[in-house]
Amino acid sequence: MEQNTNYYENPEPEMYRSPRPDAPFPKSSGLATASLVMGICCLVLICCGASFMLGALGIIFALLSRGNGQMNGSAKAGLILSIVGIILSIAVYAFYLISLFTSGQIQDMMDTYEYYYDFGEDDFNSDDVMDYYDSDGNLIFDEDQLNDLMQRSTPGGEL
Repeated sequence: MEQNTNYYENPEPEMYRSPRPDAPFPKSSGLATASLVMGICCLVLICCGASFMLGALGIIFALLSRGNGQMNGSAKAGLILSIVGIILSIAVYAFYLISLFTSGQIQDMMDTYEYYYDFGEDDFNSDDVMDYYDSDGNLIFDEDQLNDLMQRSTPGGEL
């Protein structure tokens, strides 16, 4: 006689039996999971500049996962994390730009750029007389320093 392996026709002893059949797991949309992942990555990668793109993708995936019905928990969490990540990244970048412009670092960088752009890098060539003058026509070095530099850098050593 063959043994029947069907659970309901061949019950096991009472101690192995579960009190009720297992409930099926709720189906989760792949887009909802993608939205949750994008929301988490949006928060983690605020410092890298990728948070705007990841946050936008998270919001799009959350809205698409809804279809015609309601959003499930993963989609709602992804939507919230994406929105919070975008808001935080805007705040972080605004703080960064404000502190950059108020600290004077931009002005120092522009002054250095203008100096090298206007006068060129000092290569101690006697033909480049403008290398030793500022924008007002004043000598950057006094004449003793200039002559000393010229003597060390050119064979003749004269102006």
